[in-house]
Amino acid sequence: MDLQAVHNVDRVNLVTYWDGGRYYQYKVDLSTNGKDWTTVVDQSTNTTPATEKGYVDEFKPQPARYIRVTVLKNSANEGVHIVELRAYEAK
Repeated sequence: MDLQAVHNVDRVNLVTYWDGGRYYQYKVDLSTNGKDWTTVVDQSTNTTPATEKGYVDEFKPQPARYIRVTVLKNSANEGVHIVELRAYEAK
């Protein structure tokens, strides 16, 4: 995701497909230049079922223009189902 300019981001909301049982394991990385990345969310051991509200992850404010989501696992099948990704600027 390209935010078109550098913003100070402190939270992301990842909405995945939900069905009441499946969960997703994932990582979120931020970059200001698209080359150097910093992992700000590591949900590689997550087992919380996905809901229509998605997963909300907060972290220390970081400058970012680019956001990269890597889905490591969907507990139901091999597919990856990102419905929406929201990023929030630190206040």
